[in-house]
Order: sequence, then C-alpha cells, then structure tokens
Amino acid sequence: MIAYKRIAILYLLIIILSIFIATQMNSILNGLLVLAFLYLLFIGLPYLLQKKVKFFEMFWSWLTKGGRIGPKN
Repeated sequence: MIAYKRIAILYLLIIILSIFIATQMNSILNGLLVLAFLYLLFIGLPYLLQKKVKFFEMFWSWLTKGGRIGPKN
C-alpha cells in the first residue's frame, strides 16, 4: 500500500508543478509539455531503464515495492 501512495504523491507533485509552470508562463500548451516531460523523467525513464542501469532499478523497486534505498543494517 505504501508503494501506491508513493506513486500517487509523485503524480500529484508532477501535476501541481506543471500547473504552476503553466500559470507562470500563461500557456496551457507549455504546461502540458512540462507535464509530459516530468512524467517521462520521473516515471517513464526509470521504467524503461530499470534493467540496464542499477540506479533506475533501485528507484523503480523503491517506487513500486516500497522499502529502503541503501544498505540494510
């Protein structure tokens, strides 16, 4: 359940940030472009590179399964 909350919070932050940037620039199109870029950066890229890059594997695992990042004591 924690992992779903992390994904929901990440989506919410991306949407709020894109709305803020769109209002500052007075352009809905730029807001949509920022939304697409942030979604690709924080969700799409880790998903696509999770098998190739160790950092993205750890990030995607943390995002979807929860738990800690780093050494386990």
